[in-house]
Amino acid sequence: AQLRKGDVILVEGDQRVSQVIKYLTTSSWSHSALYIGDELRRRDPQLAAELDARFGPEAKHLILEADNPGVVCAPLAKYMRYNIRVCRPRLRRADVDRVLD
Repeated sequence: AQLRKGDVILVEGDQRVSQVIKYLTTSSWSHSALYIGDELRRRDPQLAAELDARFGPEAKHLILEADNPGVVCAPLAKYMRYNIRVCRPRLRRADVDRVLD
């Protein structure tokens, strides 16, 4: 309920590669994602149907992240059981819109 489009989600992963990333970067966080909410659904009705079929009600709360095989969208619920931190960049609305574009 508190997330806004453009928020950065930091994730403390629990896989072995996550431990390596945290060690090498001396950080508590091993992964990041960008919260986009329903932006993909809103912009493309055909894609909205595909996202609804794939993610169900969670398609209204999407993130973008780098994953295999590249940058993908996933439901925010993917990280429900992980320790996360939400970072809100200080951007004007026009800048957030450019990022989402």
